[in-house]
Amino acid sequence: MELQKIENRAFGPGEKVELDGKSFFNCTFRSCEIVYAGGETLWRCVTWHDCNFKFVGPAKWTVQVLLTLGCVISPPPGQTISCTLIAFENLN
Repeated sequence: MELQKIENRAFGPGEKVELDGKSFFNCTFRSCEIVYAGGETLWRCVTWHDCNFKFVGPAKWTVQVLLTLGCVISPPPGQTISCTLIAFENLN
């Protein structure tokens, strides 16, 4: 399956962005809700500012295993994110 390509877009406060099935190039995410369910995604040259990441379904379980193993999730320098684990949330 080919990823839906999204380029040069600024996502703003209150927007819900689902990562699965999409590629993001030169995008900015500010105060957004970012949802990832474990599907294929790609991003290059993006910035995250005050975004809330929600890992749902299979992605939630992967993150839980990584955290149990002692892995640390931290944003790149100068960027802020927060992470929430939610099981089986309906993405529609």
